[in-house]
Amino acid sequence: MPKVYAGWWELPGGKFEPGESAAQALARELHEELGLIGLTIRSRTVLEFDYDHARVRLHFCDAVSALGSALIPRAQEGQQWVWVDAAIAAIPSPLLPATRPLIERFRAGEWQPWGCAPG
Repeated sequence: MPKVYAGWWELPGGKFEPGESAAQALARELHEELGLIGLTIRSRTVLEFDYDHARVRLHFCDAVSALGSALIPRAQEGQQWVWVDAAIAAIPSPLLPATRPLIERFRAGEWQPWGCAPG
């Protein structure tokens, strides 16, 4: 069976493993997907979204590196990815609908965005 929303763009992250906190899950996913390590993760907000096939709870976090710009994301799973600047002038398309409320917060200047990648 094909993945729902295969090929749509999303922010990095993924499902929780048993016993993981949001911060632990994000740190693991950023390492698995983008090779990023040594990040300090801080929970920011939780948003819920109803899709036709499921209700999802998305945990958004800040991820900060003590290495600063020396930390360079690299696709670890052969996926495409793009860095999106704070102005979010060009949003990758199609973008998962649950991501849109967060994008609006970025555009309002509340937060600085990470990159996104197709799922």
